[in-house]
Amino acid sequence: MFGKSKKPNLNAINSIVAAGMEVEGSITFTGTMKISGKVKGDIFENDSQHPSESTVIIEGTVNGGSITADHVVITGIVAVTKIVANKSLIVISGGRVDAEEIFYGSVTSDDSAIINGLMRKMTAPTEAAK
Repeated sequence: MFGKSKKPNLNAINSIVAAGMEVEGSITFTGTMKISGKVKGDIFENDSQHPSESTVIIEGTVNGGSITADHVVITGIVAVTKIVANKSLIVISGGRVDAEEIFYGSVTSDDSAIINGLMRKMTAPTEAAK
């Protein structure tokens, strides 16, 4: 269940929720989004307009809603109903995930990372919609 996967590109950040910033509502993004502040709501990739892989990097806090992206990298605190990491879910030291459902292509986590929730391996990205 846990293993190595292709690492997402963390160098090309297109959107930022900076530290000290709070957003309430749905966020749709393309490319790579970094969250260092707080988000209360849904976070979705807009894959119809951006052909490359999407990545969301969460260093801050995300509460409520769901998260959908090709790659989800977490070093902060996430408490959501659903995470859909089409290709990879990476939880780094200090990261905490509490979700009702977690759909993933692959999972990588550090020893001190915490992941709570029903985890389901996907063989195709559309499986999470079922």
